[in-house]
Amino acid sequence: MPYPGRLWRHRTKRFPSTSRLRRNVASLAFFQMATFMVSIFTVTIVPKHLGPHTYGVLAFATAFVGFFALASTLGSRQFLVMTIARDRSALGRYTFNALCMKVVLGGVIMAVAILIGHLLGYPSQTQLLIEVSSFTILIGSLTDVFSGALQGTERMTTQAVWYAAQQYVGAAVAIGLLLDHRGVVIYAIALTGATIIPLVTYARVVWPDMKGQMELDLTLWKKIAAGGLPFSIWSAILLVYGSVDILMLQQMTGSTTVGWYALAYTWVGIPVALPALLSTAVFPALSARAVELGNQFERTVNRAVQLAVFTGTPMAVGIALTAPDILDLFHYPTSYHRAALLIRILAFHIPLVGLDMVLALALVAKGRQKSWLVVGGIASVFNPLVNLFAIPFTSHHYGDGAIGASVVTVGTELLMMVGAIYLRPAGVLDRGTISFAARCMVASAAMIPPVLLADSSPFAGKVVIGIATFVLACFALRIVSVRDSRVAAAELLKRLRGRDVAPVGSGTD
Repeated sequence: MPYPGRLWRHRTKRFPSTSRLRRNVASLAFFQMATFMVSIFTVTIVPKHLGPHTYGVLAFATAFVGFFALASTLGSRQFLVMTIARDRSALGRYTFNALCMKVVLGGVIMAVAILIGHLLGYPSQTQLLIEVSSFTILIGSLTDVFSGALQGTERMTTQAVWYAAQQYVGAAVAIGLLLDHRGVVIYAIALTGATIIPLVTYARVVWPDMKGQMELDLTLWKKIAAGGLPFSIWSAILLVYGSVDILMLQQMTGSTTVGWYALAYTWVGIPVALPALLSTAVFPALSARAVELGNQFERTVNRAVQLAVFTGTPMAVGIALTAPDILDLFHYPTSYHRAALLIRILAFHIPLVGLDMVLALALVAKGRQKSWLVVGGIASVFNPLVNLFAIPFTSHHYGDGAIGASVVTVGTELLMMVGAIYLRPAGVLDRGTISFAARCMVASAAMIPPVLLADSSPFAGKVVIGIATFVLACFALRIVSVRDSRVAAAELLKRLRGRDVAPVGSGTD
């Protein structure tokens, strides 16, 4: 049974590209931690400065444009990743033709989004935000193509570096303008402008691989669109059950409630980025190895599941326990006090999202997209249908329709998890992995009594108590061991020194 300290330790001779996989995970994790700081900085300043109503309007405009942006992606990134990971020589032809297709499609969809925003008669501020955000449709669709090429060749570090640069530059400029009282529209313009950074830098990296292969081939357009269709449908499903609640809340309750919900979702979304980066790093490897003989595919998926559960479960419990403290720590005005309960509810979908992401990638890599789409289709119907009753019910009884939306969000993710487990490939979620996940849940639950007993302690004290309890529980339940800690520390020291140092007490796996 592999422990977290050895989750990615394989014999290289049995798995030749494992070192690259581990480097990609490490690089993405490093730069994701860097963007965490930007996310926290943004979520602690912007909502307070805008207030619940305007922050809700911004969230609504973003969700509105997101539905149109989905149509411009065509699922091409995932299709390019799979195609290029299996045949590197296809990079130039597929990337060039995907770009040409996206220029045409993205421009048309951007114009349609702006037009519909006007026809629906939204307030002027909402219309302006929709117009500004619509430019991300074209920029994002082109960036998506280059991102697929980089991910297909497992060049994750480049992606991570320039995505982090976008986050830092965009946040710094946008927040600076907002604090200078330039308004929410100028704030949105700055964020949209920053999306050009990864587009330009990704293009410069991929360009040499495209030279000599830039021939327009309309038959490839059809192939890319058809190959990406299952991914596009899946993205539509994700968007429906991930964003339709914001549109429904806006319609049924108003912008202020959307502001509470958006703040809670943003806080919970920060740790959700961890399983997302894990999926980004693992997907090319799974795509390439799904057709290989042996059990390496199942081992990779199981280790990814273990890592997602090991990181996601304690974070979910910790965030749920300290939600009011988070709002107090960052001095949110009392107009946001209802977001604390929403954070507590939504926190429990963090490990569910992680597990669903990994299992979904395993199904896609094995070519089982259609079965997984059925599960997603059920979830996309379940979410808005239940929200039709949950939002008005909690709005009437508790004065907050976002409570119903939050509960339904967690329930939808749970429904997806059940479907993913049912459809999982043979060998995935083996007995050892299930045992590991169960012990992680027990170790996370062990945090609850001591943190509740320390209710009068400051936020930092609760965090220390929670972490210490979880670490002790991990050792007690043999989730980690002293030997694993030595191996992990030795490997970290080796990387910092930049040379090969044999870890003390290490042996072969």
